[in-house]
Amino acid sequence: MTIIRPYQPVDRQRVFEIAADTAFFGDKVENFMEDRSLFCDAFCAFYTDYEPHHAWVAEENGTVVGYLLGCVDTHQQSKVIQKYILPSLIHKFLLGGYKIGRLTLHYGYGLLLARIRHQSVHADVVLYPAHFHLNIAQENRRGGLGRGLLEVFLRQIIQEGVTGVHLKTTSENKAACALYEKLNFQIIDRKITSTWRYWLNRDIENRCYGLILNSSSAI
Repeated sequence: MTIIRPYQPVDRQRVFEIAADTAFFGDKVENFMEDRSLFCDAFCAFYTDYEPHHAWVAEENGTVVGYLLGCVDTHQQSKVIQKYILPSLIHKFLLGGYKIGRLTLHYGYGLLLARIRHQSVHADVVLYPAHFHLNIAQENRRGGLGRGLLEVFLRQIIQEGVTGVHLKTTSENKAACALYEKLNFQIIDRKITSTWRYWLNRDIENRCYGLILNSSSAI
């Protein structure tokens, strides 16, 4: 039996596990970063620790198999990351709490180059203040779990009066892009990026999708 329910603190470890297992275009984070705890602390901890009330999980036979981590105020999230998340990462790194190797250095260099070359994509957070991250365990990607998680989140934030939502992905995530487009998300920014050239031997497209919300939105 599959259910979609609000995130609970007990789900944190399993959510982090799925995040790390799917971080590299649906495959394990170890493809581009040696320490999965660094990835989860950097990219997931805000949602589970500072905004858990906008997180949802899909549970199948008692096991969490997918999640949606949401945020309704991207501008405020940036402040929390600068004030709390980033200092915590630096502190743990200086104490030797993360394993940093060749892959992580290549990834960090790729991100830096993409930023310098203006290859990152962005949303107008006045029009699209909310955002989310959605992931399903590889063996559970059929059956509409992603759509179910996204729809329950959209209903929640519409009821809260949120006026727009966005997400960032790449052209490699074909199934997810198809889902977003079915739900009327529009590409609001797109740029070719060299970030993943070291691993894929080619450039891909960064994409930012956005959706304007109102009380009459059909979700």
